[in-house]
Amino acid sequence: MSTASQLADAYFAQGNQLFSAQRYGEAQKAFQLAIEAKADMFSAHLCLSLVHTRLGNQEAALEHYEQAITINPSIAKPEEHVQLANCHLALGLADKAILGYKRAISLDATCPEFHARLADAYLVQENLQAAAETYLKAILINPDNLEFYYRILIVASRFNVGLDALAAIWEEIYEGDPLILIKVFESASYAARACGAYSDCVKLAERFSRTRRNYAKKTHLDELGLFFIHQQHVKGFGGIAWIPLQIRLRMLGWIKSKLVLLGDPNQSANPALLNYLTPFMTVISDPKFVQPLASSLGTVLKREMAHLTLDDGRSVRDEHIIVEVDRRWRAEGRPPLLQLADADKKRGWDCLEKLGVPRGAWLVTAHLRQDNGQRITSRSVDPTAYFPAFRSIVRAGGWVIRIGDRTMTPLPKMDGVVDYVFSQHHSDWMDVFLWSQCRFYLGVVSGPCCIPREFGVPSALTNCTPMMFRPTFYKDVFIPKMFWHVSERRYLSLEEILTKVSSTEDQGVFAWRQLAFHDNSPEDLCDVVDEMCERIAGTAQYTREDEELQNRFQKMCEAHGSLGEARVGRAFLRKYASILF
Repeated sequence: MSTASQLADAYFAQGNQLFSAQRYGEAQKAFQLAIEAKADMFSAHLCLSLVHTRLGNQEAALEHYEQAITINPSIAKPEEHVQLANCHLALGLADKAILGYKRAISLDATCPEFHARLADAYLVQENLQAAAETYLKAILINPDNLEFYYRILIVASRFNVGLDALAAIWEEIYEGDPLILIKVFESASYAARACGAYSDCVKLAERFSRTRRNYAKKTHLDELGLFFIHQQHVKGFGGIAWIPLQIRLRMLGWIKSKLVLLGDPNQSANPALLNYLTPFMTVISDPKFVQPLASSLGTVLKREMAHLTLDDGRSVRDEHIIVEVDRRWRAEGRPPLLQLADADKKRGWDCLEKLGVPRGAWLVTAHLRQDNGQRITSRSVDPTAYFPAFRSIVRAGGWVIRIGDRTMTPLPKMDGVVDYVFSQHHSDWMDVFLWSQCRFYLGVVSGPCCIPREFGVPSALTNCTPMMFRPTFYKDVFIPKMFWHVSERRYLSLEEILTKVSSTEDQGVFAWRQLAFHDNSPEDLCDVVDEMCERIAGTAQYTREDEELQNRFQKMCEAHGSLGEARVGRAFLRKYASILF
């Protein structure tokens, strides 16, 4: 090895150490010395470009990226083409950026971020059709990434069009492929819902439903009388909790198609819970049949997003039909859909005794969703805010059993509170026991909150958002999350919450709307827990003013299409009436 090469390698190694220590100015000098010793050192140019990017020197970063790829274009990775394209885009060179993103995609077409960045470049050129089509490719690859939905909303707002109008573009693009169109409209409806554009969500869901039904009729698949639930839909509690509605619709005769679960129930979020539901379904779990059926039929004969179609032709929103089903169910005197088996009841109490809970004690099962270092969402809460409410339950003679998963923050030791999720007795069947045998469930709006009602158990639901999908079960009591308008420095009224806060998720969406969410206070949480305890004991009292406030809240919600029979917390309405109304 020549002296120049050795010197270049030494400077390069020094530059890497300085870069790792975030000493970017010194790293810049080291990489520059490496290049002076060996002008065609590909890696030094590449690292120097990264340093300039960190220092905000976009033109210098671009210069060294171009030199690196010129020196050795054959070993440039897709990410390196993207970095070069990012520099071009930052400098307003959209044409060159588009070429760079396309090179990256040619090397790896499976990365959704590459497609999203290409769409960003099209957006700079104000090419709406290309941007809409390319963002959609990113969503089809990874439908769980809310950032892509947020970007589509930006497209819609920038060009003053709704997502339904963008769907017309996608309809034209995929006119000859209805199976792709079904996926397109499904993904786009999720985009609208995630970004708070609920009217667009409904329109897109209707397109999805119409395209799916037309294709099923044209191919005679509708004559099979089947409705598929794929295993991917039961990997979370929300998907499992949606199944009882489908079962009850069929038991009432409103939908006649047969439910078919494609996949192994043991691979679901809670196999024990799903096993309580499988007697109402046909289960196909053999892998030899699951994937072929899912790919050939599952796209067409599957759940509908945001609304569903009844056999009488009505197209209804999920949250509206739940209210109708509940009312009819009660009118016919039907018992709760699910009842815990005696064997599970016995071993559940055996388990609680091992955890120090006396047999026959009254329980409150608590589930408090947390962020765990991932994206910040409006449905997650700080569990410490609930500690006073826990103590209130214990003072009343109850026990609090916290459920969830082990990514949650462990609870400190508290009398009468069992952090069951961190015990050796944590299991799927024990979760079912705790949902079904508690005096009431305490939680937030997340998948598990829908399960106790199927056993006839009431819930005290807190930090509820959005109000468009408020709790519906008539035995429940809930309190909503409050929202703060950042620039105007005030809380939103109930009408504003109903019209401006449709997203359940990501903080970025709220920031874009100049909104911040404020969690319920410990005092608010204690109040709703105390009210639930009174209701169960039959001692709850409501004044004439309480009922007037309750009616005002309900009527305002109904006026904006938000239906439900759960009561709003008594003390919460008294405290925030002047803000909400």
